[in-house]
Amino acid sequence: TEIHYNSCKNPNCPECGSVDKEIWIHKQERFTLNVNYFHVVFTIPSELNVLCLIDPKFMYKVLFDISAETIKELSKDKKYLGAKIGFTSVLHTWGQNLSLHPHIHMI
Repeated sequence: TEIHYNSCKNPNCPECGSVDKEIWIHKQERFTLNVNYFHVVFTIPSELNVLCLIDPKFMYKVLFDISAETIKELSKDKKYLGAKIGFTSVLHTWGQNLSLHPHIHMI
């Protein structure tokens, strides 16, 4: 038995939230199709991060558009998959150290 005081309940915290996170993931699996999933991350060079501060609406739209076009084009190619696919994209604007790091996670 170990006592942990002041739990933060953050699902990303290995001390506080990992069990709750695993339970949540297990419950979500019932909503997924029985197919292979791939996780792809698209990012931009750090030198362009300042543009995301100047005009975030434009930059994030471009990041979504280009990542979607790229994945569609590559998936159509028989060399890679030869199929028309569906995907979900999520924008993250920070990195693990909470610094500006715009990137898109795609499944």
